[in-house]
Amino acid sequence: MTYRIKEWEKYQHFKDRMPPWIKLYREVLDDPEWHELSGDQAKCLMMLWLVASEDKTKQGQLPSLRRLAFRLRISELKLITLLAGLSHWLIRDDITVISERYQDDAPETETETETETETETETERARAREPKKPDPKKIKFAEFVTLTQPEYDKLCSEHGQIVTNACIEKLDNYKGASGKTYRSDYRAILSWVLADVKAQTQPEGSNVSNAETSYQRLKRQVIEDEAERNAPAGGNRGRGLPTATT
Repeated sequence: MTYRIKEWEKYQHFKDRMPPWIKLYREVLDDPEWHELSGDQAKCLMMLWLVASEDKTKQGQLPSLRRLAFRLRISELKLITLLAGLSHWLIRDDITVISERYQDDAPETETETETETETETETERARAREPKKPDPKKIKFAEFVTLTQPEYDKLCSEHGQIVTNACIEKLDNYKGASGKTYRSDYRAILSWVLADVKAQTQPEGSNVSNAETSYQRLKRQVIEDEAERNAPAGGNRGRGLPTATT
């Protein structure tokens, strides 16, 4: 699976040379798709444009994911997450050319064609009789955010429940304030919300686990405050400090 820049030939129209720079048109200032990108996504897109300028076919073709991740000095997993939020700017090439030795087979006989057609028809009938699996039910995790239980469980498994809940809260506030809707809140979380939450809670140069630690600290503070409010009158309410006596 590879990617190329959408409409590359329209904006980077160099026919006989490959300059060490690219064109950036002012119209990006008024492009809502650009302003919806997170900082990491905008930075990644800029670097993708630079890498695409090296394509000798001048079609904006990008290298393989492994090679591209190395050029951008990020992991393949992070690259895939960033690319998911850049679909407006990219074209994905999923079609693989068939090897020539498979294109030179002898023409099928009429008997072979009829047999294959009959088999395919029987298979299609069998599939039609199978009951369709219902789509997973979406659960309302916040006023404006819905996820399926498997989606929520996967987010918790990969990023922790605290970070997941923070993402839901951020997306809920954003959708409530802006009125924007998404076909999939799960995809929205993966494309930009998760990166924003981690960037806001993670000091520069630290690893991702620090984001969870920050939320855990906040959660522990809330629990301790709640315990103080619920402590019996006259009891020790100073978090382990002895009660003053007269």
